[in-house]
Amino acid sequence: MNLCELSEQFWKWYMNGTDEADQSLLLLLAPNCSVFGPGGHEQYDSILPFAQALQILRSENQSMGIRFSYRDFWCKEAVMDENFRITYGGLQLIYDYPSDDVHIEMPSRFTFCFQHTADSWKLLHIHHSIANQDQLGGEFYPKTLSAQMAQIQKKVLELKELAERDGLTGLLNFRTLQEIYNLRLHHSTTWLIVLDLDDFKRVNDTYGHMAGNTVLCRLSKILQDCVRQGDVVARIGGDEFSILLDTSSEDVVRSVLERILGRVQEAADTEPFHFGISMGAVRAHPNEPLRDALDRADTELYRVKQHGKGAYRLG
Repeated sequence: MNLCELSEQFWKWYMNGTDEADQSLLLLLAPNCSVFGPGGHEQYDSILPFAQALQILRSENQSMGIRFSYRDFWCKEAVMDENFRITYGGLQLIYDYPSDDVHIEMPSRFTFCFQHTADSWKLLHIHHSIANQDQLGGEFYPKTLSAQMAQIQKKVLELKELAERDGLTGLLNFRTLQEIYNLRLHHSTTWLIVLDLDDFKRVNDTYGHMAGNTVLCRLSKILQDCVRQGDVVARIGGDEFSILLDTSSEDVVRSVLERILGRVQEAADTEPFHFGISMGAVRAHPNEPLRDALDRADTELYRVKQHGKGAYRLG
């Protein structure tokens, strides 16, 4: 899709001022779309307050007989990755007040951040600026276009980071684990470890969920400290974690498992909330889906729990 054409369509809808055009405009915005601009749209962090302000603006303009239009639209597109793109450009805004025979034109700049969701592109961020009178030959308020671009690029990277990682522990999430597993399965021998906390419900029930979160974060740090460079640690749900080891050596796998158990035991002796873990590990078969490998590792994990917990098994 040509997002510059979609960007111009946004301005056409915005200038149109009808209920039908406004509805089309709002459908283009993501629910958490942030809007920064001049006049009545100075700052909004989601679609709802922006929609409410737009409705008020329409009513005021209609009562005053104000008409909006534009000319000299230009736009360029920057591809950040397959799901994030930026368009930036400018247009000459035109305001007509027929009742007072007033005609005003103002140069402006815009930056749009698009995110691909499901089967369509949605606007995730809008930044629009108009030059002050003494800035018409140069910088636009509140930031230059290059500064806006840098800000949007930073936001895109932050959004990607949020999409890839667990919000509590900072570890990779299940979706990212799936992607890495699929890549490695075709290029190297991979061992998969599944582990969870023993009697974690007791920690939550006795000390509260904040204490439970503390334990999850503490365990996450231990796991990251115990694996080798290139190994992958992820939180895949609740108190369950998974580790991908890029090795064909069973001795290496046992060494990592022993190191984790030792560090957990040390932490359990010093932390106010005692906790332990059980682990199961399996070698991934060629072309084996991640969920199948996880099921096999889970089987080994629960065999450990049936025989006393606080240990590991290799399948």
